[in-house]
Amino acid sequence: MTLIEILAQPWNQYRQGIIFSIQKGDFDAAIVMLLGMCKVLPEQYRPKLPDIPSAANLQEDFLLKQGKWEWCTISLQAVEDSISRWIHDNFDRVAMGT
Repeated sequence: MTLIEILAQPWNQYRQGIIFSIQKGDFDAAIVMLLGMCKVLPEQYRPKLPDIPSAANLQEDFLLKQGKWEWCTISLQAVEDSISRWIHDNFDRVAMGT
């Protein structure tokens, strides 16, 4: 239980940073923070995130911001689901006394 409480603060800091970055349109910062959120989780609970969008030419660069927005949306859901799963698994272990 204490580990969950300890990790709650970094996750909240990451969440605040992600929201601020997305509001400012800085998707690169949001991506870095989402990757950091994953690293706080134990390895077996880390989600498999999609490849980060990149542009190979000018035409793709015009669509890059939209691709990064979609990546952030999908990845944030995956990270939050993984955090919830990890917390619930730990609560179950505490309830069972293991």
